Amino acid sequence: MTGQLAHIPNITDMIPPYGGYPKFMSQGLNDDYLPVWLRDNGYYTYYTGKLFNAHTTENYDKPHAAGWTSSDFLLDPFTYSYWNATWQKDFETLTEAPQNPLVYQAADWSAMT
Repeated sequence: MTGQLAHIPNITDMIPPYGGYPKFMSQGLNDDYLPVWLRDNGYYTYYTGKLFNAHTTENYDKPHAAGWTSSDFLLDPFTYSYWNATWQKDFETLTEAPQNPLVYQAADWSAMT
């Protein structure tokens, strides 16, 4: 999302210590990537789903991913658990999805419109 090839900012793997959310943050890229540029130019940005590998229940707020007007991030280690997914909405604390996460998302989205 930086517009650079992965090896340029030295992100050389999908998992820490050479890749993933912690590496993205340690490289200082959180303040200089696509959603930040869009937001700074007047666009609304919304993200739902998995953002980065190793974006976890332990590090989601260290710091929060920048640039999103609104977000619903699925967090590891529950990213691929359909019935027990853990979401982090905007800057709120973690929530577990109810019985059907698609209903949760649809209800939340319709409330915004």
